[in-house]
Amino acid sequence: MRRSQLRGALEAIAHSDGSDVEGLAVLVQAIRPSRTERNRGENPRFLALLQLLEHQEDLRVGLSRYVKSYFGPKAIGRTLTDAGMPSGSFWHELRQRLTYKVLPFQPPPETLDHALINAFFQESDADWVSALPDDAVARLLELLGIDGIDARDRHGLLLQELFFAAKVLGLRIAGRAFDGEVLRMVPEHASFNSPFVRLEDELDRYLDQLRMGTVSRRADDPARTLVMAIIAECQEAIADAYRNTERLGITFRVNQHLMLMERKLKRLELVLGAIAPKADLDGRIALARLLKALVRISSGRTRVLGFIKDSTQVVAREITQHTGRKGEHYITSTKREHGHAAQRAGRRCHRGGGLRAEGMVRFHRGQPLLPCLPLQHELRDGLHRHLPAAPHARHQATRHDCRHHFTRAR
Repeated sequence: MRRSQLRGALEAIAHSDGSDVEGLAVLVQAIRPSRTERNRGENPRFLALLQLLEHQEDLRVGLSRYVKSYFGPKAIGRTLTDAGMPSGSFWHELRQRLTYKVLPFQPPPETLDHALINAFFQESDADWVSALPDDAVARLLELLGIDGIDARDRHGLLLQELFFAAKVLGLRIAGRAFDGEVLRMVPEHASFNSPFVRLEDELDRYLDQLRMGTVSRRADDPARTLVMAIIAECQEAIADAYRNTERLGITFRVNQHLMLMERKLKRLELVLGAIAPKADLDGRIALARLLKALVRISSGRTRVLGFIKDSTQVVAREITQHTGRKGEHYITSTKREHGHAAQRAGRRCHRGGGLRAEGMVRFHRGQPLLPCLPLQHELRDGLHRHLPAAPHARHQATRHDCRHHFTRAR
């Protein structure tokens, strides 16, 4: 957009009452970079916005009033705990993401999610927002008169939302960790010595102390340091579960649980980093990073191929490794062999896993298992890319081989 159109967006915001998201959506449209600019890592429109605000006091005051009026009462807790978190079911989540491409998700108007989804509605928005320099975003916050995180009172809405989000994430991580099938992957953690038990205990203690003001909001506070160390232990426990797949096998459901636990632990690290930023980090830069992260996590509901890749690569790796150990009985390379594999998978659907394996066979054969799904070719190519070669050289095949393993119910 031309600079005059950017000015027009700011003038419209200055005359609005700050009650709806329309002003923000128009402003984002005015500063959204073109594809060429994104590829170059440039955003001249955002720099033009800063220049206008620095030299035009009426536009600066109008935008500041709008931002404080519209975003002031918005709670960010649900965005931090729910946005970007897939459900426990692979197929349910896949259908939901495809549906959102046609019928966008619309959260309640009073939530921050509603503002982010309606203003940053393009999937590429998260990329260019993340690429904005931290100091440039911090400068925007300074021009609008918005304090950094370090200047926020612990009784204020922002800190209270961060405390609550950390609490919820800790509870959800522990709940997933003690699912029966997950514990089967790491039986050594099925006790009070589990890092997930200690995480819930120490996180609760740390958050209570923060709320009462008995500990500092410094990154090097001993209570926070202990929590971060336990989070690292939890991440190592998840890595142990993945390492045990060769010995114990893994299902799509367990893989979804582990993937969710990983994401929630990373989200918890994000929240704790916002509560207690590093001492050498400016408070406005810490807030700028949190805002950019919120845009990214709220824009992931329609990402399909990345979700499929994350959800299937571990199971696909286990299938291929088992194929290499068991021999060529499971390897198919011709259309006739693909058909026989699909028939065997169909007969074993009642034992679990067979239907999924048959679906993978049909994708590789190009049969319309899901005729209405426009991403069939992308899914098939994704499976080709993310099925690694079998470990034994005798069982290595070409890129177009389809490897299938029909696991017994364990």
